[in-house]
Amino acid sequence: MNRSISLSVDSEFVKQDPNALPLLAILSLLPAGTTTQNLRWWATSVKMIPSAIATLSDAGLLVENKWEKSALFVIPVVQSFMQQQGRIAEEIRNQVQFSCCEYVLAHACRFDDPTFPKNSKALAAEDTNIQSILFGSPPSQLTVPSDRTIEALIAFSWHRYNTKPALDIVNHAVTAAKAKASGVKRHIASAVWLGQTYAQLGNRRTSYSHLQEAYRLFNTPSQDPGGDELQQLSGQCGIDLVDTARMVLQDEDEITFLAWDVETKCAALSDNIIRARSLMHLGIVLQQAQQPQEALRYLGQARTMLKAAGNTYNLIKSLPGCITVRVGYAIEGAWKHAQLTENVSIQTDISLDFGNILFNGNRDAEAWEYIEISLMKASYTRKRLLSAQALEYMGYGYLRRGDYQNAYRAYEAAAEKYIGTAAVPVTSRRCKKNMARIKRKEENTDMIIGFHRPGLDIDNTLFYPPVPASASVSSF
Repeated sequence: MNRSISLSVDSEFVKQDPNALPLLAILSLLPAGTTTQNLRWWATSVKMIPSAIATLSDAGLLVENKWEKSALFVIPVVQSFMQQQGRIAEEIRNQVQFSCCEYVLAHACRFDDPTFPKNSKALAAEDTNIQSILFGSPPSQLTVPSDRTIEALIAFSWHRYNTKPALDIVNHAVTAAKAKASGVKRHIASAVWLGQTYAQLGNRRTSYSHLQEAYRLFNTPSQDPGGDELQQLSGQCGIDLVDTARMVLQDEDEITFLAWDVETKCAALSDNIIRARSLMHLGIVLQQAQQPQEALRYLGQARTMLKAAGNTYNLIKSLPGCITVRVGYAIEGAWKHAQLTENVSIQTDISLDFGNILFNGNRDAEAWEYIEISLMKASYTRKRLLSAQALEYMGYGYLRRGDYQNAYRAYEAAAEKYIGTAAVPVTSRRCKKNMARIKRKEENTDMIIGFHRPGLDIDNTLFYPPVPASASVSSF
């Protein structure tokens, strides 16, 4: 096979085109191939790309799939030949590495950026190639990476955090950031910050520990350049820390103190979106601490700032808190905005929040629609905790219908799904208590039995499904 391939690679027909072999070497480093449109990112050193494509295609070394945006592929056996025979110059490998970093950083943005849908699709299109180039070597075999490479690793890890979170990608980025003896604190803190991926996968306790460490690093005095950027990153990390703390910590005073500390730091920033997000999370924390008037004031300030900035995502995220303290905004309109983001992760969070709100407003038919959407999207993004929460809400929804058999099955599925998440001790126990109450109810249908509401509901009272008027009250 090698002999056969070499006859084509070393042929005079291929050699007479000075751009053909460099392009072949570049494409051999891209296991998923690429499109003719994206080839300009990868093959920056190739002057005549169209003629090189034609030469390689005629030589049978390149396949062009015109049905998939003119995707270009080097046949796998040819890729292997080029790699194993040492035919890819170090200069080309370095150029592809550099091009990969530039591509990632050119499309880097967080979930609340208006360009996220477009940029996220661009990164997803080259996902396999990016992972092969930036994450191809095991962390233990990493050479000391350049600052640009670390920035690209972190940016791509954030993309995956918001789309398809994976701990191996996060761990690789952390290892790379720490590889330098004199690592840039901004890089190390940003990589450790990515540890909140654990929360995406259901382990909020571990996520909280990583966020604490990252926030501490961001706020430790250093000689790193870019003080303004460091303060902004510190503020964003602090907001995420508050969001996780209110799910993990039991001490309301500790959570409130942290929220105030972060808001105070963010108030000094020139970035109005970060400032607004800190106010929004402060409002949510105050609401959780049973201070509704104060909560409403800060949530209102946050909404005003976010609306002025045109920040759709965070404007949507502020709605559940506002509605819960009886501020009447249109749920349907907010969901339409969430759909426009084309971000599955965002839609998962929003649909679950809105399902909760709609149940509280006795709009059960609409609530079911959003809970089902949340469960479907949580399964797609592998968000185990959100899947469990959606299943628990389904159990609650069935209870509201008086359908005890399906409610039992939903709670049983939720309890199983909660296993492996940091929330398991409380949440799984709550589901199992409701399962036991359902059994009790089925044994005596005339008995009035209260059930625990889902954990996201701020109403801590028991829920009593509709029962016949002749029923008797249970002390269960």
